[in-house]
Amino acid sequence: MDSSEAATIIIDRIYPRLYFSLPRLPAKPSSTKLNERLFSILLLLEAKSKKEKTLTIGEIGELCKLSSPDITRKIKDLEKRGFVRRLSLKTDERSKEVSLTPQGIQVLSVEKESRKRWFEKILEALEENERTFLINVFLKILKVE
Repeated sequence: MDSSEAATIIIDRIYPRLYFSLPRLPAKPSSTKLNERLFSILLLLEAKSKKEKTLTIGEIGELCKLSSPDITRKIKDLEKRGFVRRLSLKTDERSKEVSLTPQGIQVLSVEKESRKRWFEKILEALEENERTFLINVFLKILKVE
């Protein structure tokens, strides 16, 4: 089976069944209400902060494939909630550097744990060798881009 046939099977048969039959992510704590995009932005900021790097709003937009107005709105939303802070760069006052706040780190930790429990429920249905195979397939897919 070639990749086109496999993609058709995934889209036509597998994806709809998975989407409608898998348990939904548990309700998020009412204090966060993070959608997938905001969660992804916080994850990105966490990954960069572990490398002692910061990102500008423009860099976050590029990495998340969002337009400038779109990423600006999302960052303002996160800032309003107290999850991130924006600071002007010394070299360019117009550019803003974004970093997680202590509250953002805490919320992200709660969200990650909630989502981890959801994935654990899904993965419990698989044998250990199947889980390993699945993870290896996902890691290989990530290299394709």
